[in-house]
Amino acid sequence: MEKKNRECTGMSALLAFALLIAGIKLMIIASYGNIAPYWDQWDFEADRLFRPFMEGTLNGKDIFTAHNEHKILTGRLLALLLFWMNGELWNPLAEMVVNVFLHTTALLLVVYGIGKAFIGQSSYVAFSLFAAILFSFPLGWENILTNNSPLYFVMLFSFILLSALSSANRGSFFWWIIIAFSALLSCLSLASGVLTLATGIVFLAVQWFTGVRRDKISAAVMVAFLLLLVVAIYYTPTIYGHAHFKSKNLFDFVIALLRITGGFLLYISSVLFLLKQLRKPPVSKDPSWFLFSLSLWVFSQIIILCYGRAHGVLDSRYFDIYAIGFAVNFASLLVLRKEGSSRLSKPAMQVWIVFFFLGLAFFFQVLQVALKDEGMRVINRNKISEPI
Repeated sequence: MEKKNRECTGMSALLAFALLIAGIKLMIIASYGNIAPYWDQWDFEADRLFRPFMEGTLNGKDIFTAHNEHKILTGRLLALLLFWMNGELWNPLAEMVVNVFLHTTALLLVVYGIGKAFIGQSSYVAFSLFAAILFSFPLGWENILTNNSPLYFVMLFSFILLSALSSANRGSFFWWIIIAFSALLSCLSLASGVLTLATGIVFLAVQWFTGVRRDKISAAVMVAFLLLLVVAIYYTPTIYGHAHFKSKNLFDFVIALLRITGGFLLYISSVLFLLKQLRKPPVSKDPSWFLFSLSLWVFSQIIILCYGRAHGVLDSRYFDIYAIGFAVNFASLLVLRKEGSSRLSKPAMQVWIVFFFLGLAFFFQVLQVALKDEGMRVINRNKISEPI
């Protein structure tokens, strides 16, 4: 009975979390959203999707063709479905609303998966409160106010894949279906989806070499992921016009890395957690393995951004990824403190929290200016669209 009551309480907390996150995002859309399409939407939706669809010339090549470096099959299919359901009327606001629920679902997977790693109730409550504050803050406001469904799809399928890989129950037919589709759809959502495959390979390799899990299933998945990774990289186009976004040298890369990680201070706890897990690996069914795999995923995303977008790493559209990193690092602090890994764990947590919330306060000022500017753009667009 007690266990059932805890489960009901946990489900209620997750529902409250989802409603809070979705509600705040919908409020931002209601205040600052605009029906006028923005930036890449004119290209990958209007010109390459809706126009050929209305002309009757849309084919498989149009659906699968790359947009810049990205294969965005999932985003195109969702946009086309909404376009068709709306009577062939393009409504970016409807896309924003659907994206709210995509992102919220992905965040629910993260909070639920990480929450299982906590033994004590106090740690779970602390993480839940932190996650509610973190994810309700619109760090990625640009994604909320545009159709960036490919990012949310790659997050969703990545978290499903990592959850399945770290699960103790493996090998069933349904499990293989989840692994296959989440791996494939991650690659067909965004170019960074290939990093999910790389994360899966590293994760399984770690469990293999530490003796946690050595079986035919792990070997088969690693081989399959490696083959799919090679194919995905081979078919990822190189956009020479984007060369100026990339790191020119090691100095550019390191500067970008320092900017993202707050001089490495924000990510020390995650590094220490990874080292602890490697030094004393728990059994394969331990829920902390999901946190371990998620940490690897976050680091892979950061590395590729420092290389591919070195001079724009602090753009708002990347902060939905960084937010996952913040949650992972706070969870790592809680795990380290709970297990008594160091006498310094408590003061380290206090310093981390102070540093994080100071950064959040600074970002709040930036956010106010950004949303104010966005509000003025909305007014100007509406004035332009008014009949004379």
